[in-house]
Parts: sequence; C-alpha cells; structure tokens
Amino acid sequence: MKRRNFIQASALGVGTSLFAGSSAFAGSKSTMFDFQLDQLTSCVADIVPISIAERKSRISKAQRLMEEKGFRAIVLDSGTSMNYFTGMTWGQSERPMVAVIPAKGEVSYVCPKFEQDRLEERIIIGSDVYPWEEDESPYEQIKQVILDSGATSGKIGIEERVRFFYRRRIAASGYQF
Repeated sequence: MKRRNFIQASALGVGTSLFAGSSAFAGSKSTMFDFQLDQLTSCVADIVPISIAERKSRISKAQRLMEEKGFRAIVLDSGTSMNYFTGMTWGQSERPMVAVIPAKGEVSYVCPKFEQDRLEERIIIGSDVYPWEEDESPYEQIKQVILDSGATSGKIGIEERVRFFYRRRIAASGYQF
C-alpha cells in the first residue's frame, strides 16, 4: 500500500468511527441533557426593574445629604452613577453630556445640541435639557443649570467618573469642589 493511500484510509476510518461513536453517544447524552434542562428554573423571573419612584427616592436622599454637607449640586458624567440616579445610559465621548442634580429642584441635563432629541427620548427623571452648540461652552451651560436651581455660589460635587478636564473647566466657572 502506498503511503498516500494509507493516510487517506486512516483518515476515513478515524472520521467514520468518530461519527459512529458520536451518533451512538448523542442519543443518550441528549436525553440526559434534556432531562437536566427540564429541571432548571428561571433565576430572573422574580426580578423587578428599578422603578421611577426608587430613582426619585435616591435623588431625594442625595439632595438631603447635599444640604447637610453644604453642596449646591452634583455633576454626573455618563456611566453607572448617572444610571443609578436617572436610569439614563449614555456612552462617553469627547463632548460633555452630564446630568446635574441640584440640592433643590429637578435633575437637568447638558448635552450637545445635535444629541438633544435623542437625549429627550431617553429621559425618565427630570426634563430640562440645556443644549450647547459646537461653538459654545458646555461648561457655561453646566454653570447655568446650577444658577437656575438657585445656587449662586458654593461647593459642587463631582462624581468620581467625571473626567479631569471637565472638573477643571467647571472650576474655572467659579465653583468650589
């Protein structure tokens, strides 16, 4: 027998035995596997989504703590904290899109003008949107949100995920941290 014929015959024999073996085993394995699947119960059936009332409660607690500690507002960048308080999920970009929770009043948002419609569709907590055009400063809009809440000076809380250049530019508007 030539070497080439031997390799082809060996490969054919191995392939045939694997197919035959897996077919024979598949019947019993499938039955056992199906039985195990029938025994599974849902791990998420009793999970209730976070309600708007719960999110408002979180904001109220944050506002109470701001009053106690002397903060005028908290600035939240897109991410887990924004989601925790507002239910808003938003990807980070080089253009600021923030939520501002004032010590008194409703949550407001600052976003690029071209994102305003998309943002307004997603808002479930708060309603005021302060858009900024490409030739305007988003940090002036953040300052305006804080001024509109009645705070003319004082400390501003910056959520830990807020990028440093945001913080620096907000500070240049005259607020302490």
